[in-house]
Amino acid sequence: PNSKSLDAFSHEVGDTDSFDATLEETLHLITHVGVSEVYKDDFGEGMYAHAAGRGGAESKMNFMIDKLNGDCGFGYYNNYKDPSSGECTGFYAYDDPTCDYQCIQTEGLYWAL
Repeated sequence: PNSKSLDAFSHEVGDTDSFDATLEETLHLITHVGVSEVYKDDFGEGMYAHAAGRGGAESKMNFMIDKLNGDCGFGYYNNYKDPSSGECTGFYAYDDPTCDYQCIQTEGLYWAL
C-alpha cells in the first residue's frame, strides 16, 4: 500500500468521537492495491472522463461512476453540484476536495454496498 492510503487509514479508523470509517478505509486499500490492479477491465482506477476531456471510461467501474455522476462534478475538480439540488443530472457526486478520481471510485463503490 502507498503511504497516502496508510495515512488516511490511520487518521479515520477507530475514532470513537465520530463515524468509524474502518470498512470504507479498508475498501480503499483493497480497491487501490488489489482488485483495481488484478481486474483492470472491471475495477481499474482511471482518470475522471469529464475532467480528462474524454467521453469514455477506462473500466466498467469508471463508466458507472461517470454515468451516476452525470454533470454534477466532484469537489476535487472544483465543479461539484449537489445531486439533490436539481442543478445537475446525476445521482452521485462527492464534495471532498482532497479525494481524487481514484478515491472517488472507491467512495462510490462503498456507497453502493
